[in-house]
Amino acid sequence: NFAVGTGSLIVAGILPEIATGLGTSVAMAGQLVTVYGLALAIGAPLLAMAAGRIERRKLMLGGLAVFVLACLIGAFATNFTILVLSRVLAGVGAALFTPNAAALAAQLVEPKRRGRAIALVFAGFSFASVIGVPLGTYVGCEFGWHSAFGLVAALGLLALVTIAKTLPRGVTVPAVALRLWLRLFHQLAPMLAVTITLFSMASQYALFTYIAALLGEMHGIRPTGLSALLVWFGVAGVLGNAFAGRAVDRLGAALVATVGIGVLLAALIIMGNSGSSLPLTILAMGLWGSAAFAISSAQQVRLVNHDPRLAGATLALNTSALYVGQAVGALLGGIAISMLGLQSVVWTGVILLMIAMALSIWESLLSQKNQPQTSGLSALSSGTSRLP
Repeated sequence: NFAVGTGSLIVAGILPEIATGLGTSVAMAGQLVTVYGLALAIGAPLLAMAAGRIERRKLMLGGLAVFVLACLIGAFATNFTILVLSRVLAGVGAALFTPNAAALAAQLVEPKRRGRAIALVFAGFSFASVIGVPLGTYVGCEFGWHSAFGLVAALGLLALVTIAKTLPRGVTVPAVALRLWLRLFHQLAPMLAVTITLFSMASQYALFTYIAALLGEMHGIRPTGLSALLVWFGVAGVLGNAFAGRAVDRLGAALVATVGIGVLLAALIIMGNSGSSLPLTILAMGLWGSAAFAISSAQQVRLVNHDPRLAGATLALNTSALYVGQAVGALLGGIAISMLGLQSVVWTGVILLMIAMALSIWESLLSQKNQPQTSGLSALSSGTSRLP
């Protein structure tokens, strides 16, 4: 997930360079995030059904192989169309890998440790923020944006070799049958949880997709300064993810997710009012990073809590929602920039996040009403609640 996360997020750091190099606008270049997100969003549930009981090791290796190939195509892309196609292919590869990694982690540990196990898997995205994206941004800005995609391809190849050597053979998870999807779609609470993921991610990517251009306009930040801010964002994300893994097991996923959304909302409001104050922007980036990764981990466990038997379906659907959110956020951010200017992306994010907060509170109240005796992962700790 460190490699996949770096590949997913790298476009935001080098967006101005891509736009200049390919002769397009920043808003149009931002749609590279949209096509990637849509490819992953559509691919995750479809591949979850199609893969059935195929060995997880083969699926994850196959997904990484596709991802590496896509990044190599991006590294040699000569026009915007080829780069768009490479991002679509990268999204398909990530759709094979990421939900399988989360589902496998939940299956390989005892129920009381699932929160920490899933948080550990998604720590890869945190470390991508603290190391991969700042490094890729610096490389892309100093040596050309093509080199950033080459770096991601190298990381993906290293991940592929590592998994081939370490992941046990013969591990499968229950097939996601059509009847399970139908059962899931008829349950309000998990569908609300999935929608929370969609809106929270849309709010962030309305802003994060254009973060390099925005910080350049607000503070005149150069590549080195941008990389430093992204490192700070990632460090906060690692800390937030580590906190969430333990807090979810003790306090419950819904509470951690709702508090995280509140912290993220405060971060965006601070950034929107920071003006030319760099210290306020630094504070906002730290709060944003810590909340973003805490929300992501908590939402995974929140969905597993609803019905462990539907974990394969819910995690795949949540992955789709996550990347639909990225796609929608990048699209809405681009529209906002075209109509109102770069800084309008912050307030676009605030509006979307307020919707996520309302949905999170609604889902929490609904879950408490349906399962008044269940808190945190207690429902997962009984023998009858274990993943099949």
